[in-house]
Amino acid sequence: MRVAVILPFLPPELQGGTERVALAQARELARLGHNVRLVAATDEPGTSRVARTGLVDGLLAVRVPRLEGERSPRDHARPSLSKRVDEAVGEVDLVHVHHHGPFSSDLVRRLAERVPVVLTLHDHFVSCPRYFRAPEHGASCPTDRELAGCASCLLPDLPGWNRGEVLRRLSDRRAAFEAELRAASEVLVPSRWLKESLAQSLELPEGGLQVVGHGLCEELDVSGMELPLTEELSTARVLSRGGGAEREGPLTVLHFGNRAKIKGALDLVRAAAKLPKGSVRLILIGKELEAGFDEELRRAAGGQELHLHGQYTPDELARFAREADLAAFPSLARESYGLVVDEALALGLPALVSDAGALPERLASAGHGGRFPGRVLPQGDLEAWAECLRGLVTERGLLQDARAVLPDWLPTAAHTARELERRYTAITAVDERCAS
Repeated sequence: MRVAVILPFLPPELQGGTERVALAQARELARLGHNVRLVAATDEPGTSRVARTGLVDGLLAVRVPRLEGERSPRDHARPSLSKRVDEAVGEVDLVHVHHHGPFSSDLVRRLAERVPVVLTLHDHFVSCPRYFRAPEHGASCPTDRELAGCASCLLPDLPGWNRGEVLRRLSDRRAAFEAELRAASEVLVPSRWLKESLAQSLELPEGGLQVVGHGLCEELDVSGMELPLTEELSTARVLSRGGGAEREGPLTVLHFGNRAKIKGALDLVRAAAKLPKGSVRLILIGKELEAGFDEELRRAAGGQELHLHGQYTPDELARFAREADLAAFPSLARESYGLVVDEALALGLPALVSDAGALPERLASAGHGGRFPGRVLPQGDLEAWAECLRGLVTERGLLQDARAVLPDWLPTAAHTARELERRYTAITAVDERCAS
């Protein structure tokens, strides 16, 4: 099958969570024998209107330049950009769109005029311009279709706009994205939580939203394995598991992924600083997203040992995990999946997660017998996080209990690709354009 996978950007320009997921699934689809083409936006300076082609992870990749006027986050409709993306897609049997973010709110409708389109929603972007429903300026997110709270959240960041204009544009934006959902042959979400949350603020398409988890994104080394494609692969073959032996010294806590306030990194450091000096060692790895944030973390660490590292490879992540006792993700964002939780568990680390979004769902899915390999704590509650860390420092047996419940298996991108293949086949089988 000829499949075009549309994702926001491509490395080295940018590789966030959405790009990692889309690339991992594309690689696995290619391994299943499909002809996969990547299509992404680019904002690299000096680019013209002409799309550039090359290879990324061994796959043909087309980078479509965004013109200066097409980069404003205030405008959701950019029809000329959709036209150029459509041209870059070329002749395929199916298109899988992984995000609207850098593109246009008419992209799916334009593509669907000639080819079936599968749309994966990676966050709340279709219902919230802030992507993760993280309200600002004292506003609160609505739990229905009312837009007044959304206007209060956005208006202070839109100088020169009045409230009526913001409400009108929000209404137009929602109508456009609801039309996009209806135009897709199937709309996928990675978690039950995101499915239920989107249902509160959007009119969903007739078929609803289908839950298909992302799976671990690291490439599987299947060389030498005589395994049928239907066999579930062990996570031990995905990432190197930690030893799990009790270690001496301070409690070592690993936080990985992008480093920013919204991810709870500062809350984690502040909570640890409430404990006696030297009782906790913090390792934070990932890209610093906010200028000066690392210095703020150092000031907040107090008497605790703090190590900050930049972007990392899977091998480096496994090395840092071997130094750690557990992982912690006190995110303040309403996370739509929580890939880092899967990665921590696969690396043999129990995880502490906030009760934001789908993070508890990831931890619960790995538990069994009513026990879980970690704990869910209230987001933003420094006292609760400090108390939990204090308990782990004074009673190391709690860590052993959590390690005993670590899962023997977690889904991977290879499993997701086989599920996508099944869905693609069913969609194209009933689409008259494909049949002809």
